[in-house]
Amino acid sequence: MVFGYKPRKGFSISTADGNNSLTLGGRVQLRYTGADKEDDDDESTFRVRRMRIWTEGHVYNPNWRYGFQGDFAGSFSLRDVYVQSTHRPQARVKLGQYKIPHNRRQMTSSGALQFCGSSGHE
Repeated sequence: MVFGYKPRKGFSISTADGNNSLTLGGRVQLRYTGADKEDDDDESTFRVRRMRIWTEGHVYNPNWRYGFQGDFAGSFSLRDVYVQSTHRPQARVKLGQYKIPHNRRQMTSSGALQFCGSSGHE
């Protein structure tokens, strides 16, 4: 077994022959809001906006890929779960629930954004 870690990529474990791998990662986005009022009735709130755990890798050989992402903030919601065959570059097959690569804005994770305007999109 080969173990590893890469910042922003997660922890990984794979077999020595490279036929099986698993990468595990996650991120948390917290928000604290405080209001300092003059009448000594200060208000503060703490909120977990995102708490995502993800895993991806391949089984049997690098052409059988899989992925999973769940959001645990509040109640659990399934973000992505898929299996993919990449045996033929001309005809890749991917089954499950995942982001369709439509445009760059849609595919960029909120964790990779440097600045988010007030559009309200996550």
